[in-house]
Amino acid sequence: RNYNRFLGPIIASLQSLQSPGNVTQFHFVLRISDLLPHGGKDFARYHGSLTTPTCDEKVLWTVFLDPLSISEAQMNRFRAIRNAEGVSDFNFRPVQPLNGRKLTIYRNYV
Repeated sequence: RNYNRFLGPIIASLQSLQSPGNVTQFHFVLRISDLLPHGGKDFARYHGSLTTPTCDEKVLWTVFLDPLSISEAQMNRFRAIRNAEGVSDFNFRPVQPLNGRKLTIYRNYV
């Protein structure tokens, strides 16, 4: 994976968020479109559930069809974030059954 220069300011600020309860202010301009692959023009949507208990089915998920590049070093900075119990909160919930969900694909949407 490649280094993502647009994530640079965010990742540089993560150090101040390493301890639970820390608050920080970001002092940079961030255009969301810079973080989206190809400006976020190709994506899919479906109605699904929360990934944490109570797993209520009330989320409209958006999945971009082109992956976002991030280097292993950048990803490791996100992985270093811990909750109040000192545990990583990254969610690796297994893929769930479709339960009749319909996936809608949007191309060149914008």
